[in-house]
Amino acid sequence: MRCEHCNIDSNNVRTYAFWYGKLIHKDITREVDLIGPEYIKTTINHYKIKGCTEVDICDKCLIKPNAELNMLCGSLVVFITAYAIIVSYPPTGILYYFLVLLFGCLLLIRGLIQYWKIIKGHKFSSLYYSLIKEKGDKMAIRMFKASLEKEGYDAFFSTAEHKKLMEY
Repeated sequence: MRCEHCNIDSNNVRTYAFWYGKLIHKDITREVDLIGPEYIKTTINHYKIKGCTEVDICDKCLIKPNAELNMLCGSLVVFITAYAIIVSYPPTGILYYFLVLLFGCLLLIRGLIQYWKIIKGHKFSSLYYSLIKEKGDKMAIRMFKASLEKEGYDAFFSTAEHKKLMEY
């Protein structure tokens, strides 16, 4: 399959979906607060869902930014903690520094593992996929939002958001 984000053929392509439509009107209601004389304002939005778009995105496009962010944050935490230990020699509160350093190393290692799996073309597990499904739907929205806004659509929902919307 071909990734619609990077336009490269890959075996690690998954399909993500999003729903789009228009905001028809808002109902604003006021309810009395039980604690005092103040009002709680409640807004109910009514949407007309026009359709659903499915987008094929590869794991590399979806996970690479997350892996890079983990590596960046982990590196910063390790660097800042190491700097703090060096500056405040002899270190006080060594347990605190150790825990922060451990957290930074874990972030860095997590990012490196994700990045390594992407480079090797490793297919991510279905459990991991279920955790990032919302992220894939949001990426699909970002890819097509501008063109759909030109057509007059102003409401965009991931699959999970659409499911919640249909419950009401």
